[in-house]
Order: sequence, then C-alpha cells, then structure tokens
Amino acid sequence: MGRQSEVETPLFNPLLPHPEPTAAGAVGLAGTSSVGPWGLLATLYAGEHADLWSLRGALSTRASRGVTGASTLFLMGFGDTPGLPAELAVPTRLWAALRAGDDLRCWQLLDTDMVRPFPAPFKDPGRIQDRSGIPAGTLDAQAYTEVLVMANYTSAQAFLQAARDDLTYAHLVSNPARYRGEVVRIQGRLRRILRLKDELPPEARVRGVNDLYQAWIFPEGSGQNPFRVDFTELPAGFDRNLLSKEKVDPPLQVRCAGYFFKRFRYTSEAGKERDAPLLIAHSLTVLAAPPEPLPPDSSGALPVVLGLLGLMVAVAVGLACWFRWGDRRVRKRVLGTRLGEFVEPVPEATPIAPPVVEPDNGDGWTNGVPGP
Repeated sequence: MGRQSEVETPLFNPLLPHPEPTAAGAVGLAGTSSVGPWGLLATLYAGEHADLWSLRGALSTRASRGVTGASTLFLMGFGDTPGLPAELAVPTRLWAALRAGDDLRCWQLLDTDMVRPFPAPFKDPGRIQDRSGIPAGTLDAQAYTEVLVMANYTSAQAFLQAARDDLTYAHLVSNPARYRGEVVRIQGRLRRILRLKDELPPEARVRGVNDLYQAWIFPEGSGQNPFRVDFTELPAGFDRNLLSKEKVDPPLQVRCAGYFFKRFRYTSEAGKERDAPLLIAHSLTVLAAPPEPLPPDSSGALPVVLGLLGLMVAVAVGLACWFRWGDRRVRKRVLGTRLGEFVEPVPEATPIAPPVVEPDNGDGWTNGVPGP
C-alpha cells in the first residue's frame, strides 16, 4: 500500500468541526428523551456559528425571496380551486400570491398608471451637478439609474396626465435646481434619435430596464435650443431605420413627458459647448409622420392621374383654339389695310356727236349747204 498523502483526523474532533459528524450528533441528540429538542437546537446554532451551515431560510435574502415567489407562482398555475370556476381559479390564486409576495418583500407591485414622486434626496443642493455630463461612478450616475428605473415602470400616458406644460426651455436652463424632479411636457420636432446600447447602466438592466434611447427634440418657440429626452421604450410602429440615421429628415412631430433631471452639457456639431434640459421619460408619442408615396397600383391614384391628364388636354385645346381665333382676326384686319391690285377699266365706244344744224339765214343755205 502506498503512503497516505494526508494525515487522517479523528471523526469527532471539537477543534476541527465538520458538517457530517455534527449533523450525525444532532440526529443522536434528537432521540434523547429529556433534552433532545434543546440539544438539537443547540447543535443547529453551533453549526451555524462554526460556518458548517446556514440557518437562513428561503425568505432571508431578496434574491432567494424572488426565486421562491416565482416558483410558487409557476406551481400555482396548475390544479383547480374548489368552489371557483376554471376561468377564475388561476387568476384568483395568482393575484393572491402576488399580493402575498409583495407583503413578504419577494417583489414590489407597482401601479404603472401612477407617477411616483421624484426622490427628495436628489433635490438636495450639490447632489446632482448641472452643466455637466453623467460620468460613470458619480452621484449623478446613481441618481440617473434610479430615476431611469422609475420612468421605466411608469406609463407614458401617466406622465402626460401629471405633467406641467407651463415650463419652457428658459425656465429649466435658468433655474434647474428649482424645477428639478418636475414632470415636464414638451411638443416639437424630433430631429435625431439614437439607441444607447453601451450607455445603459448595469444596475438598471438587472432591475428590468432592457433598452435605452436618446431623442433630441426642438419644441415650438425654442428656436435652435433642443431638449434631450432619454426613454426606455419606442412607440408602437416606430420606424427603427431612423435609429441609424444622422438626422430625421423630414422631422417627426412628437410629444412626450418625463422627469426633469438636470441641465445637461453637450458638444454641438460646430464644436461648441452648449446646455440642454435633460428629461427622463418612458416613451414618445408620434403626432405626425412624413407623407408616404402612394403605391403604383393604388386604385385611388389612377382617377386622379387621368383627371389631371384630361384637364391638361382640355386646357391645351382651349388655348390653341383661342390663339387661332385671334390669328384670324388679326389677319383679317391686316388684309383690310392692304391696297388692292390696279385693274384697267374696259374702254367704252366713243360716242359720235350728232351734226350741228345751223339756222336758215334766208338765202337758202343751211350750214353752207343749199336748201331744197
């Protein structure tokens, strides 16, 4: 036999506790008639103190509570509840389990149609820095993550109903500390939209935020001063091809509402440092889209095209007739002013005058001719 590489230790050594022998001792103590339960309890606590095992239950930590609650919900989807119809049994059990899980802090039930108040500590002076970005690892980044999670679980309609529409670009830029946390509504032209894949904080991702988008909106009356809006869900039917374009041209008319977070500092295309109000919202509402061309086989386009062609032909024929009639009038007037060709008159026969009869002077001679 070869040499043993390790020195064997006694099975029951109080200086070197092991889970297996300690558990065996607990089983033996449980059979003692007088002090069995107390001995077992003492052994269990001693084993936890010696890090042999943990007495934390399934509901001791948030992660284990979530797993236990989710497993319970899954298993409750099977079977019937006495006294309830089949179509009501499962929803009733699930709703009861959801409420119980909320009471036991397995999860938190949120009403997405209610806007939760902006956290008061984030309004303290110096907590959020204006005229700056959002560097990772700063207090601004922590606050940004928390507000982003709040906006993710609040519907866009709830934001619109609770928003103020009397706050303009000038209000938010001139006094950001006063209006921080207010729910602001804006409406204007969407000129750029991006999907921020790498900028989504990991802390927000593990709390259910799956996407992050950034929109630059120019409200009416703000001129060339945009708002930056960060949101977590695209509107239904939104054209995702716009995410890959530098600019949205023609711009879309949109409306949105969200928490005013800070006065954000950014670099413009001209390389200048500028500031924009930063809103954190759930989504956008597209009010108007650029007109789409009609398909070639559209039944409504053919009558319109034929009608336009007929109108053009009628106008052309009318103009041609009018010009011809005008030409005839002009030609007639011109011909009337010209001299006609000379036509030599036909000569008439020369008239022969009758002979002149002189009166008789009494000598018997008439016109020098002797009378009878």
